[in-house]
Amino acid sequence: MGSDAAHPARPRRALAGILAAATAAALAGCGSGGSGTNTNTVGAGSNAPSNQLTVYSALPLGGGARSRSDGIVNGEKLALKESGGRVGPFRVNYVSLDDSDPSTGSWTPEQASSNAKLAAQDKTAIAYLGDWDSGATAVSLPIINGANILQISPASTYVGFTQSTFAGKGEPDRYYPLGRRTFGRLVPSDQVQAAAQVEYAKRAGVSNVFLIRDREVFDAELGAIFAAQAPLGGLALAGDQIMSANPSDDVTLARQVTNSGAQAVLYAGQPTLRAAALLDALLAANPSLKLFSPYFVAEPDFLRALGPAQRSLYVTSPVLPLGMYPATARRFASAYRTAFASSPGPYALYGYEAMKLVLTLIREAGSRGNDRQAVVNRFFATRGRQSVIGRYSIEASGDTTLSRYGGDRVRGGRLAFDRLLIH
Repeated sequence: MGSDAAHPARPRRALAGILAAATAAALAGCGSGGSGTNTNTVGAGSNAPSNQLTVYSALPLGGGARSRSDGIVNGEKLALKESGGRVGPFRVNYVSLDDSDPSTGSWTPEQASSNAKLAAQDKTAIAYLGDWDSGATAVSLPIINGANILQISPASTYVGFTQSTFAGKGEPDRYYPLGRRTFGRLVPSDQVQAAAQVEYAKRAGVSNVFLIRDREVFDAELGAIFAAQAPLGGLALAGDQIMSANPSDDVTLARQVTNSGAQAVLYAGQPTLRAAALLDALLAANPSLKLFSPYFVAEPDFLRALGPAQRSLYVTSPVLPLGMYPATARRFASAYRTAFASSPGPYALYGYEAMKLVLTLIREAGSRGNDRQAVVNRFFATRGRQSVIGRYSIEASGDTTLSRYGGDRVRGGRLAFDRLLIH
């Protein structure tokens, strides 16, 4: 996912400093013990020292993201509760961490790093479920990898974590100081989402699109993939512009879009008040303009900030109506309502499945369920898994084979399902 609305844009140079610090911290925490040993519980191949295991979760628990994250956390808790908190001889504990700044509700590099270090230094840690934002994952991943702990993100879609195509320099290797993969995700990467964006534009009757990219690396990356895929899908690019750091330049940008003759705009950036104002201005200049965005832009505060642009917004999303998931998803929803006296949010299924998967991996590892490398190995051996989010396998890269994407429209300030784009 992209960054939350209040999080400032970070150019690549600043990001490189964050990643360098995170990697240094990861390497400092690594020991030299080999896989399957008990001598180094924070190092590259450690076991938990007893039958006590801990699964960590790291999400932004404040601000506009709170209700969404609460659903994911509750899904994780429900899966653990259904297991009785045990897998064979192992007692499994759960710790939910907040990677957001209490004053803004947005994730911070400092908090993401602190959370990852806490888990990496815990001798009982067996899995890390997080983060939501791709920027936060970029900080936590080298640290968690340095401790050889399995990391499963319910949301982070940045391609550079798993593959080199459309990725930044040195990616994905820069995130893995151990030299081997320990990360995977349950939602398709931005490469799949970009294909969904192309399909949505075509189904909306659009033949050319003006691309507006943010300066934030993890948001702008989707725009780069779209720019490469659009011509292959029969869409022309009417323009491709990165937003400047100066908001006063938005007037010039709006004029560029209008003069280009674009039928639509894809905004790949942060869900800021500035962006909402820009989209409203674009629609005012051309009332027939169609506006497209990825799901990580469609934060509640951003949608509420939009004026007339709400009615012209098309949003791609990996989350589908409950009825489009297997029957086990509806049973999950019933159990969730019983446990928490509320209906599950759209991403609660992904929290539930993340925890269910971890518990399955521990069970499959048998007597080595407290061996971090054994659990990682079982994760990458996942094939044809039947789950509440559908049947999937985990590829060697850490990507899921799930590829379904839907299209949403905004109704009353909320996203409402429109159509299935990718089966």
